[in-house]
Amino acid sequence: MALLVAREASEYLHVSLFTLSRIEKEALLVPFRTPGGHRRYSLEMLNEYLERTRSPSTEPRGRILVVDDGNELGGQSLLSWNRGLTSLGFSPRSRSTT
Repeated sequence: MALLVAREASEYLHVSLFTLSRIEKEALLVPFRTPGGHRRYSLEMLNEYLERTRSPSTEPRGRILVVDDGNELGGQSLLSWNRGLTSLGFSPRSRSTT
């Protein structure tokens, strides 16, 4: 079984070393330790982590806040923006500050 060092594991997961450390502190990954205390990760361990934390692609990816100070936004109405966001999987919400 091949083991990866922390830098290799962070690159494999596409995260920073800081984020890898945070993942460990949250007990989402528990690396092997060498007698000198260095962390080692198996590909199986990293792949299992990716499977557990993968979010379904059907969920919206996030939110975008559009602040409109008038009826037009860059030549497009806010309604057109909402339609575009909806087609991308976002759920636009209208909020009034009046």
